[in-house]
Parts: sequence; C-alpha cells; structure tokens
Amino acid sequence: MKKILKPAGVFWTKKHSAHPLTLKKLQNEIFVDQKLKEIQVVLELLDSETRLRILILLSKKEFL
Repeated sequence: MKKILKPAGVFWTKKHSAHPLTLKKLQNEIFVDQKLKEIQVVLELLDSETRLRILILLSKKEFL
C-alpha cells in the first residue's frame, strides 16, 4: 500500500470532490481568521481548572 504524503501546509490527505485550489482557499480562511485566533486565546485561558472554578464562583456571585 502506497503512503499518501501531505503537501506542506495542507490539512487534508484524501481526495475530495472540490478543486484543490478551492480547498486551499478555505484552508487559508480557516487559519488566518482573526476572530478564530481571538477565540483560541480565550479558550486557552480557560484551559485551567482553577480559572474555570474562579469563573463559576464569579458567575454564581455566592462569594459576596
């Protein structure tokens, strides 16, 4: 069985019905979207159990 090698900067490996240039354009939109980068930063900040617990407490306002 022949191994499929991905071209550099490409996230798909199987043949698709869409033209490769269309797929490349979509890939660029996904990885360059500033809003997605902002969301990623927020999710990385929430990637801590302690931070999540603090947010839960703040949202409940039970500490006041």
